Amino acid sequence: MRARYRKSLVRRSTVALKQHYGITDEKTLRYFVVHVEADEVHRTQERELLQRLVTNTTEAEAAVDAASRALDAVWNILSGVCRRHQIPCH
Repeated sequence: MRARYRKSLVRRSTVALKQHYGITDEKTLRYFVVHVEADEVHRTQERELLQRLVTNTTEAEAAVDAASRALDAVWNILSGVCRRHQIPCH
């Protein structure tokens, strides 16, 4: 199941990079594929840490807030890279 999900995610990610950011060279696309694969490992580690360290509602709310802020920052990374390097983003 995970392998099929990962392949689907890699496929969707590379399609999006090509379609929305005009990224087509294989070296750059491979960089993102490696990170998609690493994210699966990170997700497992993060889940284990949260289960061990978050022990009450206050900590859970703080964790959700921190994750939300982090995701907001990540969401804008590619657009920022495009702006910084004057890459037309579609």
